[in-house]
Amino acid sequence: MPRLRLVLNENRHLNKKVAEQLGKIGINTVEELLSCDPAHLCNNELTQDQLFKFVNQVAKACAPMRRTGRQIFDDLTRKSSYLPTGCRGFDEALLQGGFMTGEITELSGPSGSGKTQICLAAAANVARDCEGTVAFFDSGSSFSAQRIEEICMHQDAKNSERSLLRIRHFLVTNVTSLLSELAILESALEIAAGYTQEDSSLPLEYIRFVGRLKLLVIDSLGAIFSPVLGWESHQQNAKGHERGMSHNQPKDGPTRPLAGGLGYAQLESTVCALQRIMSRHHVAIVVTNTNTAIQDSLWSDYKARALGWQWPGAPSVSICLIQDSEQARIGRVRKSFRVSYALSIFSS
Repeated sequence: MPRLRLVLNENRHLNKKVAEQLGKIGINTVEELLSCDPAHLCNNELTQDQLFKFVNQVAKACAPMRRTGRQIFDDLTRKSSYLPTGCRGFDEALLQGGFMTGEITELSGPSGSGKTQICLAAAANVARDCEGTVAFFDSGSSFSAQRIEEICMHQDAKNSERSLLRIRHFLVTNVTSLLSELAILESALEIAAGYTQEDSSLPLEYIRFVGRLKLLVIDSLGAIFSPVLGWESHQQNAKGHERGMSHNQPKDGPTRPLAGGLGYAQLESTVCALQRIMSRHHVAIVVTNTNTAIQDSLWSDYKARALGWQWPGAPSVSICLIQDSEQARIGRVRKSFRVSYALSIFSS
């Protein structure tokens, strides 16, 4: 629920004096106001009639509006934007312009296929061109500050230092640290957007950084969850593909995973947190995924894909990458509502 001051800014007809008196007695958010009995808040400055009228006006202002599908689509289009990676062949052919805010994009492929390089290039471009901040969650020390600096210097040497300050690195080596950092990030986003009251435990500088967040990178989600999901669950996913099952769900319906029951619950919690962040705060989220077997072609990736058969429904866009040569990479769109099929050769 938003703070009362934000509701006042958007609704000029509300009585500011009543809001000021409520603030003096500790009522600062809409949730606190609506959960209290107005009769218990009356004092010498606030009459019961004033309170009931104010509460009804606030409830009406914060009530969900009935909107048509066209209005929802227009609102989504207005708030969405493309964040280019700087690699023209990758952006234009596979993403139709770049990573879109409000989406989860998955980059999967074997080691050396260019997943991390694309993430680093996207972080540098967002920091420079979009003037937004980037949170880079790193699970295996793959983040290279030197590479980021090289990209920034190549793009704009004069403003490279300013671009570097807009990128923040977070080391997340296990599921617990990932969920903890996501919870802190989501809390800071809620505060920055004015949905909840300020938390004194979070530094103001961090809240300001998160308030301009455009891109969240998790490299690599597959590496984080592999220890808790168990190898048997990946083998089950590969066997399911061999039997002709859909990559989203087994043919005969869901089955209990052979291993990693707690891991799948944690993966579901992570997906829910990412979906809240992307939809509520219009952040572009990019995750990289590992393989559990040797991937010899672009058409064997379902068999080699990590995180089990529950994962494919989470990302909005999924792109498979392989290394064609020392400099060239090949990317294929596996899932996207904007591109039905695309294959591109690019250099990272």
